[in-house]
Amino acid sequence: MSLTLANYSRPLRLLRILAGAASLAASQTQALIGASATVNLLPIWSCLGWGTLRVYAESDVAGTLNIFQKLRNETTFRQTDTDAVAAATALSTSYLITGEHLRIQYVNGGTIQARFSLIATLIP
Repeated sequence: MSLTLANYSRPLRLLRILAGAASLAASQTQALIGASATVNLLPIWSCLGWGTLRVYAESDVAGTLNIFQKLRNETTFRQTDTDAVAAATALSTSYLITGEHLRIQYVNGGTIQARFSLIATLIP
């Protein structure tokens, strides 16, 4: 069965990164990141009821994608997943949501980017 919006009883929550800010969007964006720079998607609060985080990352420079989660009673985020993003290769992967709050971080490699895209989608 293919996964489409029609397969879900409630809408997907789609978040896009654009120069470090989260916004509702349905398309890919490009935002350049400096050498060795870190971009944090704003924390996603109240992930209860969402089971999977699907992330698409693409860059012309190698980097690292980090996923942080925290429970309601915790005061700090814990890193739960990390994936290398190879230069000029798209990474499309899914993560199990185990916490109530999420934070998505991308750490750029040693040179400035000419192309970058990071899209995160919550799926029930």
